[in-house]
Amino acid sequence: MIKKIPAVVAALLLALGMAGSARAEVGPYIGLSAGLAQVEVEPGDIGGVGFTFDQDDNSFRGFFGLELPGPLSVEVGYRDLGLVTDRDGLVQVTSESDGIDAFAIGALPIGPVKLFAKGGVIAWDSKLETRRTGGVGPPDVRFEDDGTDFAWGLGVQFEIRKFAFRGEYEQLELDIPDEISVISVGVAYKF
Repeated sequence: MIKKIPAVVAALLLALGMAGSARAEVGPYIGLSAGLAQVEVEPGDIGGVGFTFDQDDNSFRGFFGLELPGPLSVEVGYRDLGLVTDRDGLVQVTSESDGIDAFAIGALPIGPVKLFAKGGVIAWDSKLETRRTGGVGPPDVRFEDDGTDFAWGLGVQFEIRKFAFRGEYEQLELDIPDEISVISVGVAYKF
């Protein structure tokens, strides 16, 4: 139930944005963002090994979007979610993920600032590996998986002429690792 609260907030923000009388500029934009990806792996995901980790690494994203009439836009991007490593006793776990995403974005303009919510999908590739670092322990395991899953985000954007500066929080629901949260800042150029 608690995991559904952000989706409800995003839907309300999207509805508010649709109701607003925004003067949106229609047209394409391109941008880059960088931030921190927090990767969570739950016990049992790693070949049945009871190992949990929650680590961060740098995340990068390039994106292309199109602002539509009104407070809506669509956006596609490629993201590198970093390489995280953690150790628990004699076992080292490494996770690496990247993906291509697509979002529908609703915005609520407040002067030069826009609050936005986005929902969409991410087509991802992940590699997860455990390695025994000494002694007796579980065998080495390597997983490679891919899929397409739901992704959502909330953010704020400040516009100056043809540039838009944004800060955002995104939640990516993958199979392995379980969940990746991204906090980032970025800049977009509007054509």
